Amino acid sequence: MAKNNGQHIKKKKRSPGARMIVVVGVVVALYFVGQAVSVLTDGVETVNATRVTVDDAVTVTGYFVRDEAVVAGTTGETVEHTVHSGEKVYTGARLAVEYTDESALETSRQVKSLTEQITLLQSAVTAASDLADTAKLDQLITMDMQAIAGKAKNGMVSGLEEETGDLRQLVLRRGAGGQDPAALQAQVDALAQQRERLQQSIVTRTKVISSPYDGFFSETVDGYENILKASELPDMTADAFAQKIASEPENPGTALGKVIEGFDWYFAALVPTADAAGLRAGSRVSLRFTQVTEDVPASVYAARVSEDGTQTLLIFKSNRISSELVSMRRQVVDIIRASYTGIKVPKEAIRMEDGKLGVYTLSGSASMFREITPLYEGDTFYVIEQGSSSQTGIVVQDSIIIKGRALQDKKVVKK
Repeated sequence: MAKNNGQHIKKKKRSPGARMIVVVGVVVALYFVGQAVSVLTDGVETVNATRVTVDDAVTVTGYFVRDEAVVAGTTGETVEHTVHSGEKVYTGARLAVEYTDESALETSRQVKSLTEQITLLQSAVTAASDLADTAKLDQLITMDMQAIAGKAKNGMVSGLEEETGDLRQLVLRRGAGGQDPAALQAQVDALAQQRERLQQSIVTRTKVISSPYDGFFSETVDGYENILKASELPDMTADAFAQKIASEPENPGTALGKVIEGFDWYFAALVPTADAAGLRAGSRVSLRFTQVTEDVPASVYAARVSEDGTQTLLIFKSNRISSELVSMRRQVVDIIRASYTGIKVPKEAIRMEDGKLGVYTLSGSASMFREITPLYEGDTFYVIEQGSSSQTGIVVQDSIIIKGRALQDKKVVKK
């Protein structure tokens, strides 16, 4: 019986470190294989060219500066405004009527109602006298009703009062056909006499409040009327303006409103000097207010640097007015220096070939180099001039290559 020589053969176990080396080696090998495949296939990534409009703008907080006259009066129930915010007024124009008591105010309303009735009846007298074409009147009535219904459906109330007044006149003229003109005129005369008696009864019970000069009326009084004055702007420094806007505004009390003198207005803001770059006296800009539907054209009236150089006082001037603008004071506004419309190109797509700036596009299976003209530079993109065709430049829906290896003009690539 053979003896065991006492030797045992053992399998050599790999240490954890050795296994890790193998894994890393496999990963590295796979990486280089992937890189080789990528180079061989020229894999690319693309984005579609889109047309955009980009504003070169800076956002600031500023103040409207105007020459304004506070109109003394009260705002109680016995005061009747004849103009409203944003309306143009002239020197001596009636702004409001103040009544001594509610009875006088009610009498005034009766006078207005009688005036409206007289106007309608006078229109009926004319219709009865000239035998107006009823078919034409019916057509006009129908058109007015459709217009009013369309506006009401879309929530457009501006101008409805005037249009409904026109409709009433047309209906009255239509109903006056065949009536005795003399009888209608008698009604007009009777109502006129009644109106005259009522007017005489309140002559001494009313006070007319008139405009001190030409301009625009505003019902809003905020206390800055005597702090921020347009007449002081020619000599206004950045530091002086900072002191003014830090002042405590006056208590407006119960003023009736104010009249903004003239038809020009100013908007002033202190901004970091770096943000005021490119803005100098005479520059044309657009001001974008959140409460106004359209951008407001304006010009730079002045740009004045503060004593320490850190801030610049920008003053803008415009004559575009609206009811929203006349009631504003402190506002956040976008100052739009320019707007650029073109093709948006990511910065990673930009290439320099033979001293020419351009991008590669994917046309079929070939990469094509297209020279570009940048219009505006953003943080991550350019807006470039749009070409007239894919052969002369970049157009909407062109495939712009943003990633690719060994790109060349007219070289076949694979995605």
